[in-house]
Formats: sequence, C-alpha cells, structure tokens
Amino acid sequence: MQKPNVFLSSALHGLEDLRSILIDLFENEKGYFPIYYGERCSGGLTGKPGIVEQCLEGVRSSNAFVLIVDKRYGEPDQKDNEGNSISITELEYLEAVKNKLAIYVFCRNEVWIVHKFWETNPDMNFKADSRYDHPIELMKFLSRLKEGNYYIPKFDTAADLRKDIIKIELSVETLKYQPSVVNESESLEESS
Repeated sequence: MQKPNVFLSSALHGLEDLRSILIDLFENEKGYFPIYYGERCSGGLTGKPGIVEQCLEGVRSSNAFVLIVDKRYGEPDQKDNEGNSISITELEYLEAVKNKLAIYVFCRNEVWIVHKFWETNPDMNFKADSRYDHPIELMKFLSRLKEGNYYIPKFDTAADLRKDIIKIELSVETLKYQPSVVNESESLEESS
C-alpha cells in the first residue's frame, strides 16, 4: 500500500523546528509521505522561478493538508482569484480547498488570543510588536480559516503541537475523504 501524502504548510522562516518535528512524525512514526515547501518542492526560496507552481502541484498530489499558523504570514506576493495579494501559504490553503483535501489547521495559542482581541479592535496597532510579519494579513487569514469551521487546536510548544497531531490520528480514509470540520458541540466550546 502506498504511503498517503501529507502537505505541510506554514510560513517557512522561524518555524523550522516545528516543521522538522512534524516531518519526522509523519515520515517515521505515522508512515506518511510529507510534502513541504523548501526541500521537497524545489529546494529554493520565495521568488525562485517555478516555486509557486511546484508547491501547488505538491498540494494537488496530497491526500491531506496540515497548516500551521504562527506569527508569520509570509510575503503577500501572490494573487488569489479576486486579485488580492496573499502569501504562498494562503495560496497553498486555497489550492487544498479547491482540491477538497482533508484540511487540518493548528494555531499558536498566542496568535489565537491576539486574533480574538483584533476581532473587536481591528484598528489595533502592531507596529510595536516586531514578532509579527504582515500582522493584518495574518489576522484576516485566520478569520477566513475560522469561517471554514475547522476544528483548530491551539498549541504553545512543539510538544503540544505534536500531541495535537497524534490525537487527531490521520488515517488513509480520513486523508482521502473527510475534511476535518468542527461539530456543533466543539463549536460551542470554541466560542466560550
């Protein structure tokens, strides 16, 4: 039986530790074939000719899409179908939606808390906080993800993220057929 492909999406810089832990988990413990930007897509950096199409092809060839949301949105140098400027990470997400992949979203707890505050204070000034790149775009992206009704576990450490992914227990059947959509009872817990 062929290993299921799992596309790992996130901003690249600053998340190398999380990404390497998840790649190891998928490949060595779960028996999945991880596909990820930076190494398997092309080995290049943003702006290298063909990188975007190679990443989108990686998404299209996957059975599931795992998205890690942290403080970096990435460079909004791509365009969505409406002509809005977005990052490669968001473009990968839109490709996963278009291809009806099972989508799993994980968000750094601190970013989730900032987003909740931003929702009621959209004019929030991020200039003093250099930990965020393109913070308004990041907050808007997280809002769009929340509209997708995904169950979004929050994590503080790499160990938390690893445990959350193990709890979900991706399976070949889940990977191929069932998007991870939150049920009503989980939705009520999230809103409180």
